Amino acid sequence: MLPAKTDALMRVAGLRHKVNREFVVTAEIIRTQRVLPYDRMWKLAHDRKWFHIQFEDLSIIQFQNNPSPSFHFIECPLDVPSLGDFIASLGKEYRARYDSVVAELYDEAIETAGLRPYITPIRFDRDFGSYRSGVHPAAHLHIGIDNNIRLGLAREMTPLSFLLFILRQKYPSSWERLLRSNLASSLVRSIRDSLPPLPKQYGQDFDFCEIALI
Repeated sequence: MLPAKTDALMRVAGLRHKVNREFVVTAEIIRTQRVLPYDRMWKLAHDRKWFHIQFEDLSIIQFQNNPSPSFHFIECPLDVPSLGDFIASLGKEYRARYDSVVAELYDEAIETAGLRPYITPIRFDRDFGSYRSGVHPAAHLHIGIDNNIRLGLAREMTPLSFLLFILRQKYPSSWERLLRSNLASSLVRSIRDSLPPLPKQYGQDFDFCEIALI
């Protein structure tokens, strides 16, 4: 599920990151995460490397495709600096491989950090079985925590389009670097034009009473 262009996009965007190509979202992981408070859910995913992408600010993305597509941006809830900022605060230069002392100090900073006052997790779901015209869009975005926000979509997102959406909304400086790069001309196709439209039966009369994205 990890988009093939992830490393190239992140390099051009100037975003340090980790990828876990072996990770698979299982039914057990879904059940475990669903019952946990948000901060504990993030911590478990961080500790067990339950992510496909982890940004330098410790926010993560999970891509699920079974039984249906569901892509989850889990924003780090901790008030902790990024690894790069933390290393700079120690008067050191960032390196791809840093020593065990820095790693231990950063782990301690994570363990003792307080919670941020505001976070905005984002999730894409495509759920044909729960579709209700004008009430529960077949494809939609959840924004935030513990609310009923479902922004309807006219097309089905892909892992790449979701990653680009997160870069645009959560990392605008990095998004601007992408727009100034030679990748810009292909971004529109990945974000909108190449996305498959939903079957017509999932766009009934009541669905036109609200704005649908893409």
